[in-house]
Amino acid sequence: MHSTTEAPKKSNNILELLPGSLPKAKIPPNVDFEAAVSQVLELFPRLQKHHFTPDALWRDTYALTGTIRTFYFDSSVASTWASLSDSHGLLDATLVPGSVKVIKPEAGVEWIDCSFTFKTLTPATECSGILSLVPSDDGQWRIWVLRTFLEQLSGHGNVDKLDPANGGDEKNGNSGTTENHHYHFGAVVIGGGQSGLSVGGRLKALGVSYVILEKNVQVGDAWKLRYESARPHLPFERTFGPEYDEYLSKDELAKGHKQWAEKYRIDAFKGILMHSVDYKDAKSWTGKSGIVVGAANTAHDVADDMWQAGMQVTMVQRSRTLMYNSNIPTETSDRGMFSLPISIARILSSKVFHAMARAQPERYEALERAGFKVDPFGDIQDAVNVRLGGHYIDVGTSAKIGKNLV
Repeated sequence: MHSTTEAPKKSNNILELLPGSLPKAKIPPNVDFEAAVSQVLELFPRLQKHHFTPDALWRDTYALTGTIRTFYFDSSVASTWASLSDSHGLLDATLVPGSVKVIKPEAGVEWIDCSFTFKTLTPATECSGILSLVPSDDGQWRIWVLRTFLEQLSGHGNVDKLDPANGGDEKNGNSGTTENHHYHFGAVVIGGGQSGLSVGGRLKALGVSYVILEKNVQVGDAWKLRYESARPHLPFERTFGPEYDEYLSKDELAKGHKQWAEKYRIDAFKGILMHSVDYKDAKSWTGKSGIVVGAANTAHDVADDMWQAGMQVTMVQRSRTLMYNSNIPTETSDRGMFSLPISIARILSSKVFHAMARAQPERYEALERAGFKVDPFGDIQDAVNVRLGGHYIDVGTSAKIGKNLV
């Protein structure tokens, strides 16, 4: 088996240093994939160096390392896997029926993916994983990418299936009374936004006493007090019910935060200058001119709201913006992409996004003609993990820019 190294457009960031390549391999015909995978799983936890490809990767999400960590190359992966699987008592590696699928992102690049489950004894856990196998020249199947996740601690609550509170007025694991001034919590969560509430719910499911400290008066105010047109550019199907829009408004997000907590208890120009955190709406500025400094998600929200209010809007952009459409199903993307080693996720995501960009050039050409610098062949992993921004998930404002409305 040989590998073909491919990377997105060069950028000066640490992602360029991460090892990773797609396997140049051909899946042979008439293969019993489930039998092949089962043979590999039978080797757990006795995996050795020759069971991996030379450029193998293993990304663990709390299952064996207790953190999120990626190991590179066969020798490192094999030695670390042997040590940790032995110390944790790994057992019962089992193929998830019907999960085997052949992946062919381009000609000459093929592998098979499958899901599996396993347990550990120390501590007692239930885990899962995704295995990516490629055929080698000697006819054996070898592990190219191994992904493992901690699902839950055995005998404890399931953090993904927290039961709603029934009756009572208990919040954050205590009664809310002030008689005991020396109550000791097992954990203190700073901030009652989406992340804080999620952590609180997971702590409760695990039976850990906790308190959430939030500076605002009510749960949800962190979003409710933002500008009127604010809306997340990612869907939240698992957290919010079907009565909510897929792309929430800021008031819906604030309302959802509050309901979730209750359910589970848990200076150079003349004019107005403000930061987006203080922006509410543009209703009182109809007919005026406005300048939006920035070109990522918040800037697009504000620019669109200003245009809707009848303003003449100019957007000031410092660097090219990576555009991403909102049509890929969330469930299809999340687990696979979040678990992949970043170097591989970077290659695959760029292939997908770049193919989409090539298929609709007019979308980007219209933006360029309007003076908006767009990067159709950018690096989403760079934007998300290194720049921490500089991208926009298009929910409609790009068309207005392309038509010179903004």
